[in-house]
Amino acid sequence: MRLFLFLFFIISISLVAQKSATNEPVTHHFIDLRKTSSSFKVVYIGTADTSTVKNYLLNSVPNLKNTNSNLQLNKIVESLTGTHLLFTQLYNGVQVYRGSVKVNMDKQGNITSLFDNTFSFRDFNPENNFPNPVLTATHFNNIRSANNCYFFTAENKCVAARRINYLTIVQKDMEVIVDPNGNVLYSADQNVYFKPATTDSLVSAMVFLPDPLTTAGVSYGGSYVDAVDGDLPTLNNERVSVNMRVNYSDDTFRLQNAYVMIADFSAPTVAPVFSVSTPAFNYTRSQAGFENVNAYYHINVQQQHLRSLGFTNIVNYPIWVDTRGDLADNSYFAPGHSPPRLTFGIGGVDDAEDADVIIHEYGHAMSHSAAPSTNTGVERTTLDEANGDYFAASYSRDLDPFNWQNVYSWDGHNPYWPGRVVVSTKHYPEDLVHNLYTDADIWSSTVMQMCTEIGRAEADAILMESIYGYAANMTMEDAASLYMLADAALFAGKNANSICTNFFNRGLFANCQIDPNDGKTIHLFNSKGFYDGTGAIIRFKEEVAYVKFTMYTILGQLVSVVEKQNINSYFLKAEILPKGIYVLKVETAAETACFELIND
Repeated sequence: MRLFLFLFFIISISLVAQKSATNEPVTHHFIDLRKTSSSFKVVYIGTADTSTVKNYLLNSVPNLKNTNSNLQLNKIVESLTGTHLLFTQLYNGVQVYRGSVKVNMDKQGNITSLFDNTFSFRDFNPENNFPNPVLTATHFNNIRSANNCYFFTAENKCVAARRINYLTIVQKDMEVIVDPNGNVLYSADQNVYFKPATTDSLVSAMVFLPDPLTTAGVSYGGSYVDAVDGDLPTLNNERVSVNMRVNYSDDTFRLQNAYVMIADFSAPTVAPVFSVSTPAFNYTRSQAGFENVNAYYHINVQQQHLRSLGFTNIVNYPIWVDTRGDLADNSYFAPGHSPPRLTFGIGGVDDAEDADVIIHEYGHAMSHSAAPSTNTGVERTTLDEANGDYFAASYSRDLDPFNWQNVYSWDGHNPYWPGRVVVSTKHYPEDLVHNLYTDADIWSSTVMQMCTEIGRAEADAILMESIYGYAANMTMEDAASLYMLADAALFAGKNANSICTNFFNRGLFANCQIDPNDGKTIHLFNSKGFYDGTGAIIRFKEEVAYVKFTMYTILGQLVSVVEKQNINSYFLKAEILPKGIYVLKVETAAETACFELIND
């Protein structure tokens, strides 16, 4: 009876649809509701050597100060400005389920932020009686991996458990945790839903840039409707001729290169198109080849955009893409494959006809590449959806600004589903309902406002750099701090004014406000951030040609002198300064102001 109930539980799990329009709160398992313990206090350890960092953590993280505790390096990723290490918690040599520490370091050997997701074993002495592999393995047809690990139940008990990862017949990448008796403790779908030597060659193709409604400047309706994927002249006329590089071998052009491979790996079976001898991929939207070409083109353009910003290690593999891989009106990113995959649905408007859907799903791959094994926890998964919406809106607005605020302008905002927007006025945290799709616009609208104010290139770069620092169970407030730190690392805090103001207005920064003892044209924002890691900001009424920053101890001893030209703000942190009270003197041609700062 237990096994029957177990299988029934697995079969009855519902898909997590990206296109969810419900505003209702979602019930989550307690393991997904945990919030990380985050720290933005700068700690100098001198090196990113993994052994040194590991020893530091074992001696400083409270839950690891136990002779039976240890850490195992899981991932190490290099970004433009630092190194990002993810450690897995071990107890008695066994992995702790979702026990981890994420450490973000700059190039000078400083820990700039730390996210602690470890568990305490002070009240537990678990035994290693793990479930029988034969008992648990025989009930799954396509097991991808099975590992022993500790799992924490809602009753605050620690039990020996087995983690099984398997693929269902409908391509759901399932993770299941079972106890020694075969009972299901936790289950989750790991897919992230939307709701030989060759040479390359340049070919022509027809695509939407970014979709037919945007370029036509119309809303859904009249002759601008899906029409069961029919070849309406109004829609086909919105196709644009582009050039793109594809694989060429044996006299055949194929839609594959170093970053994308159009494939067929999921029902319905529709083989990818290719062209013999002729360097052209010109299809109408009723033909499957159109979706192949449209997805291939837009993913390549986004990849080149990332590389132009300096990010050369994001999704640096040929991701598999099935543009007609799901009969439903849904798409998803599946990280559990090697390489990971993107699947696009054909219900309603074919998803791969809308660049917003394509870039959103590719955004999940970007996040997985920058911060692997971290997309767990309610607000963390919401951030992944929000960043996908942001990158989609940023991309399509750059092509054509018509209705840019409507994400999924062609696939959504129609009778099939209402789509989403990136101009909401929701406020954190009171507008949270713990639904990753409904809550996403709190963050996406905020960072989209930043894009409007500081420009796409810098806004995209700041967000991408900040994602390297992401950790399991982090909050939107944590993401805001990482965004601010990324601007400081990439652009010396040049955009701090806009960032600080927008995050404060949304409730994502609690301390971004003018200190009362400011000057007339020189303002100090967030003095508390000087020591807590979020960063204090010196803001000028307008851009100044020259400014001198001099730091003294409270006793008048010189600490540092920094000179800057043509700036309107300056970002500063205590970093490795000893605890104490400091005086910052700010001098411009027109004014001098002094501020008291505390490093507690």
